[in-house]
Amino acid sequence: KDVIDNHRDYAEWVRVSLAFLGRAGDQAQSRLEDYSREFETYLLFQRVGGDISDDLWKEAFRRESTALLIQQLELVDSHSHCFKLMKRRSGLDYEEINLEFEPGAETEWYRVSTRAGSETARFEFERPLTPSELELFILRHCGARNAVRSWTPKPVRSLADLGSKLFNKCVGGEVAAMFRRLETLAESRGKGLAMSLRFEHSPELSRYPWELLFDGTDFIALSKSFSMTREIPAKRRRPTLGLSLPLRILLCHSQPVGSSSLDASAEKSKLKKVLAPLEVLGLVRLDVSPDGSLASLRRMLDAAEAEGRPYQVWHFIGHGFVDEEDQASFLVFEDPTTAGHAPISGFELGTLLGEYRELTLAVLNSCNAAVVRPDDLVAGVATGLLTRGLDAIVAMQFPISNEAALIFSEEFYSSMIDGLNIEASLAEARRGIFFSGNPMEWATPVLFRRLGDTTPIAVKTVPKPRTP
Repeated sequence: KDVIDNHRDYAEWVRVSLAFLGRAGDQAQSRLEDYSREFETYLLFQRVGGDISDDLWKEAFRRESTALLIQQLELVDSHSHCFKLMKRRSGLDYEEINLEFEPGAETEWYRVSTRAGSETARFEFERPLTPSELELFILRHCGARNAVRSWTPKPVRSLADLGSKLFNKCVGGEVAAMFRRLETLAESRGKGLAMSLRFEHSPELSRYPWELLFDGTDFIALSKSFSMTREIPAKRRRPTLGLSLPLRILLCHSQPVGSSSLDASAEKSKLKKVLAPLEVLGLVRLDVSPDGSLASLRRMLDAAEAEGRPYQVWHFIGHGFVDEEDQASFLVFEDPTTAGHAPISGFELGTLLGEYRELTLAVLNSCNAAVVRPDDLVAGVATGLLTRGLDAIVAMQFPISNEAALIFSEEFYSSMIDGLNIEASLAEARRGIFFSGNPMEWATPVLFRRLGDTTPIAVKTVPKPRTP
């Protein structure tokens, strides 16, 4: 009777439930759609035949329509895990440790230094891998090419071996001792530990997958109480406005004619489905560029500004590559006239995006977007965007599979809506990938921030969601 009297609320409940059930696959959604259509038919009969005096007919109606409603409730209840959202988590406060890398006294040697209060620690180390050894390891063990869909200890062990080598050879001596002290201090105070990596004087070291650091027990970047950021030297060109609700995301998917296996259109559709629960609750507004051209991106940004709903996040799905001659990285857009390849550098892209004051975060789901030139730290796409005004860039340092990219997006954006800052949300996304049965791709996402900019970026206010 309550449902009949409040039919609009019931229709809204179905709409929201369908969005969340998308996480369980098409079958659960289809079942709820079938149940709700049949239930709507009963409601129509009730309205049309409301004056019928046959008590047996009315009793049968009540019994059958109630059974249909119970089926819907049981279906939703059996998929309650799909509805875990808006836990309203409080982000941790952090103790901070900054690791600054620079050339050592001898060739092939480097020095890492850190400071905590008035205390300074330094450690010198020999390059842990030659460039060819590093590239061979990445080719064999990192990214989507090596992702596995079942749990096997061997690939995880290979990542742990490199992580141990990076930790023991590059973060040793006094620096390791200070790291342990700060880790213990943070734990005793109920805080997390935020590590910032600085490669201004040794950009070639930024190619190493530092997110794999393994302390002998754990991958430290998989901990909820740990964050890792790569800091880039860049002057601030505008004030940080932060993020607010609804989180306004512009999705750009680029798949030029003749491009290889990436199915950007399919990934776009899946991403929209992943974010549907957030959209239906009014917490996210996701707009999609009509094509993958730079011209369409500019028009979408301008239109949103003019309408008073400027975008806060730009999410790119497409290809990236590194020019073999000068080692600069590019994103591949679509040519607006031929739909062919249109390589765009970080400088060009940053010149465009840097003009939009509320555009705070870029998420670059393309291989090589996180790669920087060995002799120029700001020549990459991600780093080029930072130097021209954006506050945070999440980019992929290896190729990433569609499955891992979708898990990343769902965990990352949901965590931000829950109230976590970008650093903590990225940690949740890494854990989501790792525990999905794919232990090889969790270290692929990399976070870049401006040097010395430690202000957490989080959604400012999280209102109570609509509850149908």
